[in-house]
Amino acid sequence: ALTAAPWFASLLMPDILAPALVLALFLLGFGGDRLGRAELWVLGLVAALAIAAHLSHLPIAAALLLPVALLRRRWRAVLRCAAPLLAAVLLLLATNWAVHGRLALSPYGAVFALARLVADGPAARTIAARCPEAGWHLCRWAGRLPADSDQFLWQDDGPVWAPRLDGATPGGPISLAPEAAVILRETLAREPLAVLRAAVANTLRQLGMVRVGDTLGPENLQASVARQLALGFPAAEQRRFERSLQAQGKLPEAAAPLLWPHCAVLLLGALAALQAGVDAARARDARRLGLLLCVLVGLGANAAATGALSRPHDRYQARIAWLLPLAGLLAWRCGVPVTAVRDEAIGDPLR
Repeated sequence: ALTAAPWFASLLMPDILAPALVLALFLLGFGGDRLGRAELWVLGLVAALAIAAHLSHLPIAAALLLPVALLRRRWRAVLRCAAPLLAAVLLLLATNWAVHGRLALSPYGAVFALARLVADGPAARTIAARCPEAGWHLCRWAGRLPADSDQFLWQDDGPVWAPRLDGATPGGPISLAPEAAVILRETLAREPLAVLRAAVANTLRQLGMVRVGDTLGPENLQASVARQLALGFPAAEQRRFERSLQAQGKLPEAAAPLLWPHCAVLLLGALAALQAGVDAARARDARRLGLLLCVLVGLGANAAATGALSRPHDRYQARIAWLLPLAGLLAWRCGVPVTAVRDEAIGDPLR
């Protein structure tokens, strides 16, 4: 394959649902007049499940309402795209209420945002300025907080997982979440411009990180996959996992000959998408232009949701970047003369 799509289709993570979400909402927004009722319901269900599968998909879905509203100018098209987003929000609220007893989209999402702002500096400065008077659990790490957000989140003896001195609650994101929310609010009030600058810088950095490599190594497999296999799978399955190329650290080398075309294809795809966008705008072809804009908005929203709120990783952008050459190819193949697209005109009230 010439893109990262097959690697993410086979990855046991919700990453492949990010591009699926972009395509589903495009079809709901721009293809509703050509789809049957059953097809629309299936697309809506796919979109709702994709949004609910990962919190980073919420801002992506919200951002995709913009090109639909801008180009279609039809409230029904916008509602078809907004309905899965609303359904996903209700599903997340209900499940978190049932499981965690909290009516929230994420019961401990503040911890992940705090890890990012600690690594960027603003939250670390807030903690240093307010401790020890604030009495926070994180005051124990004032002046020596990890500069890496992954270390902040996952080190066994780090700020998140270390036992609390009061012994009232165990370590972990859930117990730290209330304190993290307070620190986030104070940080945003103290240094709003610094937070904004860091978010923009991380978003731009994330946009350029599109390689597959950081999904291929054995890092963290023992604490995730191996642990789950030991809990509920036969010993033979565990042995097969241990003999896999990824578990042995050999997958990056084996995959290298298959990965070299990816960046070239993305570059060619970007050029094709640019030309197709110019052609679609000249032809006033709302459907082709909508596809390209949905993909571009999806790429930008994905970079902001992952890079700015978590940490820039190649995996986060590579999971969705392959939509760019796909959109360029589809838009180019579907090009038709101007005289044949009068009913596709942008904002045509009859559509």
